Amino acid sequence: MGFVSEHFLGGAERRAGDIQSEAARTGQDFIREGTTGAEGRLETGFGESQAFLEQALQDALGAQGQGLQDIIASLTGQTGEAIGSLQGAEGRGIEALLAGLQGAETQLNPFAQGGTRAFEQQQALSGALGSEAQQAAMDAFIASPGQDFLRSSGEQSINRQAATTGGLGGGAQLADLQAFGTGLAQQDFQNQFNRLGQLSQQGQQAATNLSQFGIGTGQSISDLISGTGQGIAGLQSSLGANLANAFGSSAQNISNLFTNQGTQLAGLRTDLGANLANLLTGQASNLAGLEGQYGQAQASGILAEAAQIRAFEEQQYQRTRENMMAAFASSDRRLKENIKKIGKRGLLDLYSWTWKFKGGGSVGFMSDEVKDICPEAVLKDEYGFDMVNYILADKVALEAS
Repeated sequence: MGFVSEHFLGGAERRAGDIQSEAARTGQDFIREGTTGAEGRLETGFGESQAFLEQALQDALGAQGQGLQDIIASLTGQTGEAIGSLQGAEGRGIEALLAGLQGAETQLNPFAQGGTRAFEQQQALSGALGSEAQQAAMDAFIASPGQDFLRSSGEQSINRQAATTGGLGGGAQLADLQAFGTGLAQQDFQNQFNRLGQLSQQGQQAATNLSQFGIGTGQSISDLISGTGQGIAGLQSSLGANLANAFGSSAQNISNLFTNQGTQLAGLRTDLGANLANLLTGQASNLAGLEGQYGQAQASGILAEAAQIRAFEEQQYQRTRENMMAAFASSDRRLKENIKKIGKRGLLDLYSWTWKFKGGGSVGFMSDEVKDICPEAVLKDEYGFDMVNYILADKVALEAS
């Protein structure tokens, strides 16, 4: 091999080595940049999801607290109204019972008072209150209008009879008058004593009835007050039980909210870790493959292999880009026609359309609407058209609704 050939081949080999080194560096940089960008998007998505969960928890806690306050206000208000109704009924019942007692006293008091006076007169006439009281009672009895009427009528009858027989003013007339007066006094005294006894019994019965009526009224009022107290105690006990149940349910709901948030955050962290692990594993695999191919090309030392390595680097570039874009699908409104809204998926509207250039129909989201709620779910392809990560967009749309 001549000098020129050797020089040419040596230069070609050096150039091939430079090309290989440049291609390796370019591929490595692209892989690392792609991995870093993907990591950033994953961490951003995790942070936004975490913030969304925390805000949702605070909103749920606020709603739970307000609901508990509403329940407490309702229960206490209803219990207060029920207690007021019981107390009002108790007051009206007591008023009615006292009015009945007063009416009974109005009706029976005259009998009771008359019976008391008759009993006192009967005691005086019987001598139970002493001789002076007895003499005063007898004098009052003899001087009473009834006794005076009976004496006068009897004496007139005796006088008429004596005048008829011619014995007027005689001893027989006087004896008759004396006997009549004595018998009349004895007979009517017993009658008066018996009448006083009857009045005394009526008064005693009236007093007994009043006493029983008063005792019954007192018992009824006591029962009414006791029933009201038991009713109020039952209402307050029910209020306490209902409030305890409300607090228990609220505490359980709050516990469930925190538990669910922890579960969701744990799931997000697990997904993030798995995605980052897969991303780093793919990066390491791509870099290892790139280094291996670079070493083989460098060992051959020929321009053809340099070109092959260059082609391989380009292939790795495309493969890495394809791996990153695998979750994305074209969804630019400029590529669609016959667009029709057919429904809704969470916060996003769902459309059907036909493709302008490649034909055929499809169903999905509009990229410009996805950007409004999840910008990281939209990327541009090599021609400048939007592509949508439907997995991420669908998840955010459902969770945010």
